[in-house]
Amino acid sequence: MNIDDRIDQLYEAAEVLEQVIELLDEALAGTDEYNNAKAYIIPHLKSWHSNPGFGNKGIVQYAEQLEDERDYMDTMR
Repeated sequence: MNIDDRIDQLYEAAEVLEQVIELLDEALAGTDEYNNAKAYIIPHLKSWHSNPGFGNKGIVQYAEQLEDERDYMDTMR
């Protein structure tokens, strides 16, 4: 697998995670569990998607890091 394939897979994973967040939000809206989900699981999932500035990386930051590595390697050729 080349680096572009890896980047594509990471962005695809980020899109799937966005769908998961949306599905959870919709499924729990109007239920007794909604506030709990909005306070815990949904923010965690959002941070795993994209977590700039908190020291940890989300999926998007991993993809961006691979893009930077790819671009650096391209300049070395």
